[in-house]
Amino acid sequence: MSAATAAAARINANPPALDPTLTTRARYAAHDKDPSCFGCHRLIDKVGFAFEDYDGVGRHRMTENGMPLDLSGELLNLDVQAPAFTGSQEFATMLSTSQQAASAASRRSGCASPTA
Repeated sequence: MSAATAAAARINANPPALDPTLTTRARYAAHDKDPSCFGCHRLIDKVGFAFEDYDGVGRHRMTENGMPLDLSGELLNLDVQAPAFTGSQEFATMLSTSQQAASAASRRSGCASPTA
């Protein structure tokens, strides 16, 4: 077994337990405190919070467990002037200004880069 495989086997990939007194953001705050989680989750969790105003089946909502949702987030390591956003519309607008995002999307789709 390689070192990377052994390390991956030690990662707890289970999401935080559902707690009717917390929002998803509050449950996932534990990632900030656990060094084995923080490295990756500091990059991905805040992106997902942009979409928290939709529940698991896509229904729009503004509260979770009776508490208002915080749709703010930040996208790190991207070529945008202001990486902070609130909600999915601001997130999409921010991505639309990024040459890195456009290049990644075109590579994934098999199309030529829009800057080529």
